[in-house]
Amino acid sequence: MTLFMSFTWFAIEAFLSSLLVIITANRWGRRFSGCLGLCLLTIFSFIFILVKSEIAKIIMGSLSRLVMNSIQCLFCLYIPEFFPTTLRTQGTALVHFLSVLMHFLAPYLFFLVKIIFYYSVINFIKF
Repeated sequence: MTLFMSFTWFAIEAFLSSLLVIITANRWGRRFSGCLGLCLLTIFSFIFILVKSEIAKIIMGSLSRLVMNSIQCLFCLYIPEFFPTTLRTQGTALVHFLSVLMHFLAPYLFFLVKIIFYYSVINFIKF
């Protein structure tokens, strides 16, 4: 896939995830939307791991990234409500930084599990 197609696909996913957050957060609330997003992300991730077809893996990976983007946008709206007024900007920045960092690292962790299959998640966290 070329760089232009990759950027275009990411832009489409970001637009759809933002639209999904706007629709679901206003209609069902932020807590339910976050819970639904996490459940869908879990289902799509397990299907991605268990399915052998490459087309199904591409579809499940795209849906997982779409839901992950929407959860990231939703939590950037939801988390600052927990902080006092003086800490809201730092809390929002911290949540945004950590979500972008984990969004970047997640595909590499999946590839590392395929390469180094004898490491469990607990051993990886201890490292």
